[in-house]
Amino acid sequence: MVWDLAGKAELDSLNKGYIRGAHGLMLVADGTREASLRAALYLWMQSQKQLPGVPVVMLVNKLDLVDRWEVSAADIARLQQSLPTFRTSALAGDSVEEAFATLARAIVERSA
Repeated sequence: MVWDLAGKAELDSLNKGYIRGAHGLMLVADGTREASLRAALYLWMQSQKQLPGVPVVMLVNKLDLVDRWEVSAADIARLQQSLPTFRTSALAGDSVEEAFATLARAIVERSA
């Protein structure tokens, strides 16, 4: 099951209920808005208190608009040191399947 927290910048009690018992987290940030990445990272930090050790992947979306990105290549490189990070395009489908597959593998490995 996949829950979309609809761009929330923090986990309120309702959203904490949604993620309780989750086996993995997929965070999505808008590459054209650096604030979106900060919000996603804040959600990750909050979720780690409730779901320590749960596999996480980060998608920095809107690769089709990379010329408008506020998220830099250096930001992506730093993220990749902490968690699997994918530059994606929901419009074109770029790297979306790869991100889901990576998260699924991590969940299976953790469960084994």
